[in-house]
Amino acid sequence: MKLLLYDACVYTQNDIMDVLQRMHIPFRNIVYKLKDTEHDEFFFYHFSKIIKEDTYDAVFSVNYYPIIAQICYKENIKYISWSYDSPLNIPNIEKTLGYATNFFFLFDRIEYKKYKNMGFDTVYHLPLGINGTRLGGIEISDLDRKKYTVDISFVGEIYDSLFSHLLAPLPEYDKGYIEALVAAQLNIYGYFFIDEMITDEWMEQINKAYRSLGQETPLKKHGLSAAIAKQVTHIERITLLGILSEIFKVRHYGRKTDPLLSKVDFAGTVNYYTEMPKVFRLSKINVNPTLKCIQSGIPLRALDILASKGFLLSNYQIELGEYFTDGEDLVFYHSMEDALIKADYYMKNEELRYKIAKNGYEKVIRYFSYEERINTLLKLSGLKDT
Repeated sequence: MKLLLYDACVYTQNDIMDVLQRMHIPFRNIVYKLKDTEHDEFFFYHFSKIIKEDTYDAVFSVNYYPIIAQICYKENIKYISWSYDSPLNIPNIEKTLGYATNFFFLFDRIEYKKYKNMGFDTVYHLPLGINGTRLGGIEISDLDRKKYTVDISFVGEIYDSLFSHLLAPLPEYDKGYIEALVAAQLNIYGYFFIDEMITDEWMEQINKAYRSLGQETPLKKHGLSAAIAKQVTHIERITLLGILSEIFKVRHYGRKTDPLLSKVDFAGTVNYYTEMPKVFRLSKINVNPTLKCIQSGIPLRALDILASKGFLLSNYQIELGEYFTDGEDLVFYHSMEDALIKADYYMKNEELRYKIAKNGYEKVIRYFSYEERINTLLKLSGLKDT
């Protein structure tokens, strides 16, 4: 077996290549920045040529690219893709997703069922994985302890809120309705209901308001849903970090902070491979407010925290609750007040905190290894015997 990998320089690419090498699966890795995920004549020609230069059993990519699906369909070679983004934001995906050469793996079960119910037999559900060898082997120095030790940390984006610009052209009724949706979703964990509330009729009404101001490019349903999800996440993350920073030393790692988080120590970005695992291990508590439009799946960040031997305080996610036990492997919060109460409790109970982090680490290593995930992926793709 030999794989041809497309490399868009995503977080998980190096880990996947590392694990493939350990599994003695030969591959060639092609790095290229696509100009357009659907149309790129240079890439189409040269990637097709590369496929013909050797005998490959399949093309693999992290995330799905319609242009690669087109190439693989034309060359009659299997295309395996594994998404770590959710929801998918791929225009016209229906045009290519049904190709018989596709094997498309989604980590969010609800999103998988959406495409399955649309009649696509080329989609599969597969939770994300971790490189336990790398994360478990991270060494901690005295300098690391001084630099990264903190009560509570959050690694992630606050998100710039462009919500006011999106709402500005709309009638007061529509503004109020969207703001009510945001407020309601903020109080619900484990269920993202926004998509159900956005009807085609309402989208036409919204776009009519935009057209009256000269905006001809229509706003799509998935665009409005994503904007609402980001606004909800924006509010939740700022609120959570703000509340916790009133009592604890809280540190935020990301590209940008928010003026409202004056008591939060903003530390900028950290390297995914060399620094982030140290942050997770040396933070007494790691909070992980998931992007709201990830409906049921386990986000990569949660797995990274657990695999780095960090203590995880997370919002409730359906699939996270299926694999991990609340209060034994990690801790769920169900409201802002609940997060504060639980952070206070576990901050005062160090031995219990260490025990839960240890349990979480052992379970994520047992059930979420890349070796196991890649074996499953290859079996479902017909490249390995079941």
